[in-house]
Amino acid sequence: MTKLYSPFRLFGWLLLLGCLSLSAHAQRPPQTWVYDSLGRPLRVNHELLVSFDPSVITRAAVNSRNGNQGPLSDFLKPATAAALQVALGISLINVYAIKVVRTAIPADSLAPDGTHQEPFWNTLLLCFPSETDDYAVMNILWNQPFSVVKSSGYNLAVQLHNSSAAGPPPFLLAPGAGQPLAYPMPAHDVVTFALPSPLPASAALTVFTPAGRVVYTEQHKVFQHGELVPLQINLAALPPGQYFYRLITPASTYQGRFEKQ
Repeated sequence: MTKLYSPFRLFGWLLLLGCLSLSAHAQRPPQTWVYDSLGRPLRVNHELLVSFDPSVITRAAVNSRNGNQGPLSDFLKPATAAALQVALGISLINVYAIKVVRTAIPADSLAPDGTHQEPFWNTLLLCFPSETDDYAVMNILWNQPFSVVKSSGYNLAVQLHNSSAAGPPPFLLAPGAGQPLAYPMPAHDVVTFALPSPLPASAALTVFTPAGRVVYTEQHKVFQHGELVPLQINLAALPPGQYFYRLITPASTYQGRFEKQ
């Protein structure tokens, strides 16, 4: 049965992100951004807010008031984890999960008068691998039984501007004219390639070492599902040092370099 998305309910959860203080932030995957058609920051790429039915969550995995985070497979009961992994086609070990309300635990589900209240410990921020199609994942989550997934939504940029969990969104267009710009310089986790104006529909990126060894390639679509997706790469697998890049757009070919610290 198709699940109805409740924007008002999710909006309430999203507002809570502004007061979060997530522990072990360094373990969270580097964040990238998606923009609307006018170039305004819209949402964080590959991050979804998902409310699971409390019955499918392993209580011990969400029982710390200091926050809980780690592989999604640790948060879900084995049968649910196995079924969701098959549906998504993604190993849940590679999906990083963060309990949204850091201090909420299962014991909070009972109000002082003994009635049940919204638990909040069952809502997780899921960080998917960089190659994930967010729209495909969202459709799969929407079509999960209501006894597994209560609701899901994107990690909206409007909320994250007020949260320490995310840094400022990158700019899309290179300043000046004629040449792309790789930044920040030097880079640590993620390098962004701001493209010359007007933005091309696509760009082919090749990154190589000073010795000429190719270490990364990507055929990037700038416009995806009506959104603008910046050309960004995760540098986690690359050792520190100097790198060169070649960027081919329908209009021209560009070359440059960047440094990873």
